[in-house]
Amino acid sequence: MRLERLVRASAERAGTSVAVVGPDGSLTYRELDETAERVAAALQELGVRRGDRVAVWTPKSARGIAALQAVMRCGAAYVPIDPRSPRAAVQKILANCDVRALVATEGTLSTLDEDVRKAIPSLLLSGTGGTLEWSELERYVPRTA
Repeated sequence: MRLERLVRASAERAGTSVAVVGPDGSLTYRELDETAERVAAALQELGVRRGDRVAVWTPKSARGIAALQAVMRCGAAYVPIDPRSPRAAVQKILANCDVRALVATEGTLSTLDEDVRKAIPSLLLSGTGGTLEWSELERYVPRTA
């Protein structure tokens, strides 16, 4: 069974159990499932489709796990990027992988050249300045609701 389906099944079976804990807080299986659905809808609005690649350039966090789930739910592949990677290396990865979107934080996104930031739609897990920010996810209704 695929990982995103396991999370959905766990949300139905044990929705109030803690699924993931990170420096940004914790998510129950139900919260993880609903958040991943919202992020998937947001990524699709940014143009992500099945077979695309989405770069995930974030520190380890509960939100980062939800973003990885969302990428899989879109049928896309995620390209993990270490938040400590030098800017030049990240820009090379983004170009070589032909990513459709970038999930980042304000801190990581701000290190990219302006033309790169403008060329790739971004969802920010924290901070401001992305194409779409975490605080805007509330407008997306999860399929599980």
